[in-house]
Amino acid sequence: SELHDNLGGLLSAAKLSLQILDPSQLDRHEREIYDNVVEMMIDACRQVRTLSHNMLPEDLEREGLLSVLDRLIYKLNSASTTRFSLQVNGDFSARLNPETEFNLYLISFELCNNVLKHAQATKTFVTLQRLGGRIILTVTDNGKGLPHQNSSEGMGFQNIRQRTIDIRGTLSVESQPNGGTVISINIPYEETRQVLTPQIIINN
Repeated sequence: SELHDNLGGLLSAAKLSLQILDPSQLDRHEREIYDNVVEMMIDACRQVRTLSHNMLPEDLEREGLLSVLDRLIYKLNSASTTRFSLQVNGDFSARLNPETEFNLYLISFELCNNVLKHAQATKTFVTLQRLGGRIILTVTDNGKGLPHQNSSEGMGFQNIRQRTIDIRGTLSVESQPNGGTVISINIPYEETRQVLTPQIIINN
């Protein structure tokens, strides 16, 4: 959060300040330097955004995917007008392997962030379910839809697609103009090999 909000905000402000300058008053050499600095600032903003989205929440390793998703939904509802709901179906008593949990969390985060930025939705449902040997993550909103979904994928959606591939999953998108959007991630079910020892608490 501090990377994204503080350092990212500072870099964005510096980039805007540079772009306000009139480069037409510069000579050729100075214009090249100006263009290079602007390009470096744009790249720095992009890298900070990627880093902030890729950092593993400490709670994810300690508590697991369901707890962290529940906390994410709570934070989203505290800071936006879109109402988010989390639904879990199936047996998740055993932890998924760490790579799967990590990528599913980041995919969920990015999808919810896209809803806030673009969908103009009032309701969004995040559903995680286990069906046989598959895990299905679905994010459904009642927003304006994605009329040009195939031609306007941004960096965020490209990241979602790549993370889905990394965990051997498939991605599907269903959307209608003003009819909402349903995005599903379907992956093989793999439990972690980690054996969780039950904690025994004795109250004296």
